Amino acid sequence: SISNNYINALFYDSAAGLLIGTEDGLNKYDPATNRFRTLSINGNTRGISVYGFTRESDTSTWVACSLGLFLINAAGNTIIPAQQAGIPVFDGIRNVRALLKDSKGYLWISVAQKLLRIKRQDSSGNTTVFYSDKNNPNSLSDDFITRIYEDDQKRIWIGTLNGLNLYDPDTGQFQRFSSTTSNTVISSPIRSISTDPDG
Repeated sequence: SISNNYINALFYDSAAGLLIGTEDGLNKYDPATNRFRTLSINGNTRGISVYGFTRESDTSTWVACSLGLFLINAAGNTIIPAQQAGIPVFDGIRNVRALLKDSKGYLWISVAQKLLRIKRQDSSGNTTVFYSDKNNPNSLSDDFITRIYEDDQKRIWIGTLNGLNLYDPDTGQFQRFSSTTSNTVISSPIRSISTDPDG
């Protein structure tokens, strides 16, 4: 059976199948047997909160969890830490709560009350760090990131405990949206972000 009934994230593609992130473990569903298998992360099958997923390639998927960032292959039988996958910035860092690989190849990651943007293919290990600054209205509205989303127009949206943010790639700054700064009704914290049928 599934390791925990509190579901944080679901991820499906034709190669990986259905992955389920719970408050107590990572699970994979096998439709052939109609059963769940609990996968081991860093030698642990339980006591791990799994927060999200994003596709790295047709054969691998990133997993964000309380132990850090990990890369799982499509079969689900190999899970390696991010530093072994070429991202040494994650040595010793835990509690990755949100992540996205965008259409330009950047990996966006919420960790340790900051937002990282990493160009993994860059041999220099180019990483940009974004913080909330109460004196800068063009910074993130909050350092606790809940969701990272790319819309159909390739715009990056950041959900936080205190409002929604839109990234401007030309300036490297953010436009803030909240119940006090927007004509639309936006609740805080941001639990989910999606595009409606009208875009």
